[in-house]
Amino acid sequence: MIVQFLGNYDNICQIARKVSASSPSKSFTADELAAIIGLSPSKMLEILVDLYHRDWIVCLGTVCSESTNSQAKWSVREHWSLTVDRHYEVLAIEASRYRLLNNVNDPCLFHRSLFQIVDPTVPDFWSHSSEPEEFACNGPMHWHVPGYWERYHDEEVAIRDNFWKFVKERYPATFQERKPLR
Repeated sequence: MIVQFLGNYDNICQIARKVSASSPSKSFTADELAAIIGLSPSKMLEILVDLYHRDWIVCLGTVCSESTNSQAKWSVREHWSLTVDRHYEVLAIEASRYRLLNNVNDPCLFHRSLFQIVDPTVPDFWSHSSEPEEFACNGPMHWHVPGYWERYHDEEVAIRDNFWKFVKERYPATFQERKPLR
């Protein structure tokens, strides 16, 4: 499965970037955006919480996923480790997120709303979860072992070697393009 990174460049994020750029704290509030866009603060807050759940924005200094505070400070998340319009091979799908190699060859999760599907072909070696969509994991079975990704990111050599060996065997085009940095 191949996806193209689109980024978070919808109208609200574009306006939020402009507001943030002129703010000393480099952030924005629901009230500020609501006044510019012409929505109620509560509707704007509802939109911001949705963008937060899609990893398009981050909340600064408070619990924003449950926030009802229209004065909470937010910032647009910049996905520095991905390149807009670049194609990425999806290594696995975990709930609403794609696991792919970012620009520094780190297998990370990114919300699917940041991408457009270029080729929907799913590898035949993927295992498919029977869980509801919000918990489903589809991809190589041995990656779904509890703690696998924690061990990978803790830099356990055996896990990392196993990962790159598997990528070389099962995702040869990606491996050729993205050989591990060593």
